[in-house]
Amino acid sequence: MVSYFVLVPYQSGDKISSKKRVNPNQKDADRSIMLFKLFLCFTLIPMIELYLLLQLGSVIGGVQTLLVVVATGFFGAWLARMEGMNTMLKVRSSMQQGHMPAEELIDALIIFAAGVVLITPGLMTDCAGLLLLWPPSRNRFKRFLRKKFQEMTHDGTIDITHY
Repeated sequence: MVSYFVLVPYQSGDKISSKKRVNPNQKDADRSIMLFKLFLCFTLIPMIELYLLLQLGSVIGGVQTLLVVVATGFFGAWLARMEGMNTMLKVRSSMQQGHMPAEELIDALIIFAAGVVLITPGLMTDCAGLLLLWPPSRNRFKRFLRKKFQEMTHDGTIDITHY
């Protein structure tokens, strides 16, 4: 039997008795926390990247630093393409066998995120992107995502409906 599911965001006004009600003040606090996290990401990460690039440039030189960034970008793009193609072949194979390719689709999402991170110039983001492309670390990240989905389902943040 094939099981399909849909992730539905839980709204505080929904009439779902089995789910925990969300306090409107808590929603505002959650939004403020998320805004603060985004602010930190868009300010701290570029500052750290710039610091690392300047430190590397002072050690190996500016041209070599630029070459390192370009080389990791090309290598990451090549690796993302290879991993993406392998994942798409697995998706096609699963669908031909009549199975829902859930694991493969999660892999595809992580590979896409890795490609987006690799586009950003910098050493830290390149390392993060390459780690997401490397299958052993990608599998650990996948387990982490599954655990987060399970927690979000349990606490009522999302509702999974099976059809």
